[in-house]
This record gives sequence, structure tokens and C-alpha cells, in this order.
Amino acid sequence: MNTKPADASSSAVPPASVPLPGEAPPAVVDERLERIGALWQRSSGYVQFICAADRLDGASVELKEKALDALCARLIIIERQLSRIQDDLRLG
Repeated sequence: MNTKPADASSSAVPPASVPLPGEAPPAVVDERLERIGALWQRSSGYVQFICAADRLDGASVELKEKALDALCARLIIIERQLSRIQDDLRLG
């Protein structure tokens, strides 16, 4: 039985400003920017939580290292994709 309290970042239902998988982005630029900000905040929370894994009770060292490796690998992919988007935008 899991007695750990659920925190907001592990909620099964995302906030209204965060899209569900397959949901189309809003047509209005301001709404898209708001959604990007909401996604950034959620992602930052995940990164902060995983980076603090060394202080997490109950998780094995192996599990903590696996989480850090997975986070790093995905951040590398995201950074490359964002770099391409930025380059495309700058080059017009």
C-alpha cells in the first residue's frame, strides 16, 4: 500500500492550459504562449524533482541513477530540437 501523498506534479489530470496528447494547439498566439509557459513550469518541476533524487527516501541508488540518466538523455534530445527551431526561426 502506497502511503506517500500525491503531489501536484504527479497528477493524472493536467491543468487546463496543458494540452492532452493529440490535442491541437490553440489558434491564438497568446494562448499558445500561455500553454508553452505552463508546459515549461511543469517540466521545470519534473527536472527539479529528479535532480533532487539523491535526497529521496525509499528509492534505490540504481533507480535514482536510472532516472537521472533518462532525464539527461531526454533533455539532450529536447535541447537539440529547440536549437533547430530557433535556427529555423532566425534563418527565416
